[in-house]
Amino acid sequence: MDPFFLFGPVLAHVALVALLYLELGRRRAKAAKARLIEMDDYLIVRGDEPYFCAQVARSIVNQFELPVLFYALALSIVVTDTLSTLQLVLLSIFVVARYFQALVHITSNKVSVRGAFFIAGFCALMTSWIIFAITVLGKV
Repeated sequence: MDPFFLFGPVLAHVALVALLYLELGRRRAKAAKARLIEMDDYLIVRGDEPYFCAQVARSIVNQFELPVLFYALALSIVVTDTLSTLQLVLLSIFVVARYFQALVHITSNKVSVRGAFFIAGFCALMTSWIIFAITVLGKV
């Protein structure tokens, strides 16, 4: 399978991060307009912003934790030309799970629901890593 198919899920995750940044900007502007914060408060690290802003900020941080392994795997698969249909499906599941996890995070923020999406994505990603490792080690 052409490894460049993998850029679909990669670009979808990049889009998620961009959407979260847009939402964070919208919420921070709303908080500033309501005088819950001053824009100058962001000259240094801010830890006491309104909850509805902090939700999105934390969700963005989440997109730079586990997804680092997603990006590393995507690049590794492209470089080694080892993409399988199963891996493409698993990595797509990972990205879809990240969308749902982020949606829950910035709305109801129910940890049990958010956690279920995290676990689904984590399992899909780790399974894809195992497939990659077996494939690459089998070529050695």
